[in-house]
Amino acid sequence: MSLFGTGLRRICAVVAASTADEMSKMVRSALKQTKTVELRLDWLSSDAERARFLGWLATGQPRNATFLATCRRREGGGKFAGAVDRELYWLIQAREAGCQWCDPRSGNLAKASRPVRSRIPRAAARLAFLTRL
Repeated sequence: MSLFGTGLRRICAVVAASTADEMSKMVRSALKQTKTVELRLDWLSSDAERARFLGWLATGQPRNATFLATCRRREGGGKFAGAVDRELYWLIQAREAGCQWCDPRSGNLAKASRPVRSRIPRAAARLAFLTRL
C-alpha cells in the first residue's frame, strides 16, 4: 500500500472541530472510512484545545494511519488568529505528536522569525512540509 493508500483508502478525511474532545471523536470516526486524515488545528478554539488534542494524538494515535496537519491563519482562509511563528509552532508540535505531514501556507516559512526558522532545519528530517497538493 502506498503512503496515501489505494482505491477508496486514498480519500483524505478532513477533521475540524472547536474542542479537543470533539476533534478526537471525529478522528476515530474518520478512521473507520479512511486511513488518511487532515487535522485542521486552526479550527480548535484555543491554544489549550490544540495542546489537549495533540496530547491525545501523541498518546492514543491509531496505528497505520497517516495524519496531515494544517493550521491556517485568517489571512489564508483559516480560523487561526496567531502570527506566522505561532502557526509554525503548532505544526512543529503536530509533527512531534505523530503527524507525518505538515502543510504550512506557501511563503510562511520565509516570514517566520529567525528562532522559529532555526528550529525547522533541525526538525527537517522529522518534518515534511507540503507547499502544494
